Order: sequence, then C-alpha cells, then structure tokens
Amino acid sequence: MNFSKPVALQLCQLNEAAYVFANTGHVQLPAGFTAPVAIRMPAENRPFFLNHDPLDIWGFITTLHGMPYIVFRGTQFTSGFDFAQEWAEDALSLPLQPFPQGHVHLGFFGAWQALRHPVLDAFKAAGHDITKPKIVTGHSLGAALATLCWADLGGDLMTFASPRVGDPEFGTALWNGQTVRIVNAPDIVPNVPTDPPFRHGGQEIMLHGPGALQPVVAHDLRSYQAGLNALAQAAPAH
Repeated sequence: MNFSKPVALQLCQLNEAAYVFANTGHVQLPAGFTAPVAIRMPAENRPFFLNHDPLDIWGFITTLHGMPYIVFRGTQFTSGFDFAQEWAEDALSLPLQPFPQGHVHLGFFGAWQALRHPVLDAFKAAGHDITKPKIVTGHSLGAALATLCWADLGGDLMTFASPRVGDPEFGTALWNGQTVRIVNAPDIVPNVPTDPPFRHGGQEIMLHGPGALQPVVAHDLRSYQAGLNALAQAAPAH
C-alpha cells in the first residue's frame, strides 16, 4: 500500500468513529461508507487482563465502492479496575509469541487471538470474502491489532500511532508488504516497547502535528489529522 494523504485523512475519520462505536454501539460514518458491522470480543477465551473489560466492541467492518475496511479501535479510557485492563494488555509484552512472520508482543497476540474469529464472522456478515482485497487500519492498540490482522489475513495496511508489535523478523515482513505506518513526531507511543527486542517496519510517514510536551494531545487522532493537513500531498518514503 502506498501513502496517500486523502486516504490517510479518510482512515483517520474511520478510526475516530471506532471509538464512538465502541462506547455507543452506533456511529455515523463518512459519506459513502456502509453501516458498520461490529467486531465483538466474546466473553469466553479472553486474555486474562481482559476478562472483565466492559467494552466488547473492538472495531467494525464497513465498505466503500465494494472495498471492505477493517477498523480497530485503540485503548479506551474507562474507570477504576476497568480502566487498567486494556492498559495492562498493552504493557504485557514478554515473552514474545511465535507468529507466521517472526515473534510478536504477548498482549497484542492474546487480544488478536480472541478477535480473529469475530473478525472473520463480521467480515462474512458484511458480505465479503476474507481472501479478497481489503484495507486494514487502527490507532494505538488498534494499530497493533490491525498489524497482526494484516500479517494473518492479508490486505493493505495503514496504521496511526502504532507501538512496536514484533521482533526484527516481523518488522522485515512489514517492509516486504509495503505497509504504511503514520507517526506524529511528539507522540511517545510509537517508541514503545523498547528496541530491542521489538522493531518497527513498513513505510514510516512522519507528521509534525500538535502535542510537544503534551503526550495525550500528541497521541490524539485530531493531532494526526492536523499533521496530515499540514503535509504535502506527496510524502517521501523513509
């Protein structure tokens, strides 16, 4: 997948919608997109830290001009113990888990294993064949899940604010797939977990949106949109 500013801005809107959809169960998508089909994590077989997560919607499937989109939400801000669960899943990185391409983050792997069948079910419910072309996207934790989804099920991948997901072998697979990873320069999330043993891959598009010395602002999708709007249409590969 090659970088395109209009596509990136469109995917930013879908990623914002994923947060709303998870909290409310409904959302108005940009013009032309079909109604979202929820990706729900079942109560059974969840990773330990997600056993009591109150939010079961982790994304959605939608379609534009016949092209299916798989969209994963990031970590949600809830309260008390519920607040800690998804953050614990983010932090639980070791030991690395084997994947078809290299080894990957323990917490992300566990969440993807719990979501794989729901993704396939939602994709079928939306009327699509999982073996056909598709676009996969996500923000933050959702970017990590989108990356594992792409590595497992194929398609085109563009992520926002992705943490490192796997080891150098996995990072090389991302380069080979010509995937796109969009980063806001002040955002600290793309710098975790540590390198080594984790390594980024894919085409990096560096933005200079708001958020210097303001980690929450820098990580927000609105800062990514501002950075994209300030970017020239053609961005060089890194």
